[in-house]
Amino acid sequence: MSDTSAAATLFPHASKRQRYKSRSRLRSYWRPETTAQMTRPRGPNTRAGDEKDQEMELEKTKLDGVMILTPRAFADDRGMFWESWNARQFEELGLDTGFVQDNQSISRQMGTVRGLHYQAPPHAQAKLVRVLTGEILDVAVDFRRGSPTFGQWVGAVLSAENRRQLLIPAGFLHGFVTRAPDTAVAYKCSDFYAREAEGA
Repeated sequence: MSDTSAAATLFPHASKRQRYKSRSRLRSYWRPETTAQMTRPRGPNTRAGDEKDQEMELEKTKLDGVMILTPRAFADDRGMFWESWNARQFEELGLDTGFVQDNQSISRQMGTVRGLHYQAPPHAQAKLVRVLTGEILDVAVDFRRGSPTFGQWVGAVLSAENRRQLLIPAGFLHGFVTRAPDTAVAYKCSDFYAREAEGA
């Protein structure tokens, strides 16, 4: 799509003069040097020089398989942009989890507790949890029989601002408590909801 047609599509009722100004603005956003100047908030585990190639910061926890993921973000005068999930990227990180369902919840009151939830095999679910608005303390409990860390738990603060996501393998209990009003949480699941396998 050309600059002219893009401006016409985005601003169909604008005059030619207005479209020209909009076209110039669009072109400035598409210039490679503009992208190169975008900044990324650096996480605690980010090393100098990693920003160029690192698309997802990965932090292991004390429980095998439970990880905190922070996507690389790009910022400009409009705001920020990032990829919260990318199948190819996750596969390259060795996190080839086949997600099949997206869930979302909104909790009006601060201090709302959801969980602990799980689905029993053969419908056990791995989850990738993130916050759209607000903040939560997200918790995963190892519920895998025979696991050396059975019964142990780990928690992470996830918020819309810190962009952190918690990857929880199948076989774990999952729950969270909200730390802000009107908190929206979204999470991907590796298996479909199955009422007969549901537990809490």
